[in-house]
Amino acid sequence: MAENVNGSDLFGSGGHVWRWAEPQRTRKLIGSAGLRGAWHDLVSAGGLPLTIEGLDGRPAVLRAASAASRALADTAMDALESAIETLVAGGGEYAWEDDQGHSGSRLVLLSYRRAGRRLYAQQGGQWICWQMYRAAGIELSGSLT
Repeated sequence: MAENVNGSDLFGSGGHVWRWAEPQRTRKLIGSAGLRGAWHDLVSAGGLPLTIEGLDGRPAVLRAASAASRALADTAMDALESAIETLVAGGGEYAWEDDQGHSGSRLVLLSYRRAGRRLYAQQGGQWICWQMYRAAGIELSGSLT
């Protein structure tokens, strides 16, 4: 299995590392705006905190491409970011495999934040769109396999 979250290679464009920290207590309010009683707390007594960042500690980089146009590369990046933001907002527990081959089944993505503006270039007949970001999550099982 390759690097993925919930079966999708959302973070699979390279230029980043998954950094795991020591177990700690984590709390996040999860729910849907406008739905009474739909909010609940996610509390983990021993989850492993995760940050996804660049190899040198700088923000990580997402990459999207289109052979047709810059606008379509931008649209592809919109779709990629939307999928990540949906996982964050949903608060679900997802199966995953990181860039080092560790895996688990209880990853909750806690945040996704852009870091700077999108960058564009033409390379080899394709339009490429890059977006720097930082992401965080927690593996609720408290261990890596």
